[in-house]
Amino acid sequence: MVSQNGLRALGIESRVNVLSMANNDLRSVLQTLTRANADEICNLAGQTSGFLSFEQPVEAIESIATGTLNLLEALRFLGCPTRFYNAGSC
Repeated sequence: MVSQNGLRALGIESRVNVLSMANNDLRSVLQTLTRANADEICNLAGQTSGFLSFEQPVEAIESIATGTLNLLEALRFLGCPTRFYNAGSC
């Protein structure tokens, strides 16, 4: 999750709306995107440890592939003119 202190240090805390959702659940993604009505989405989900992705491969696939697919499908379904940035994972 994005640190509020980091956003404050960058001077953009008031311009960023941080929301949390279960990106491997399409319903959660649809509800969150509908509520957010965002101009831009930055998908920062995923494991931060390459080693951990080998220890927990299902979780890695769900957070990276399934989560990204759900975000893209929800944007398509809702017809959102939203810019989408996907950071991926190691």
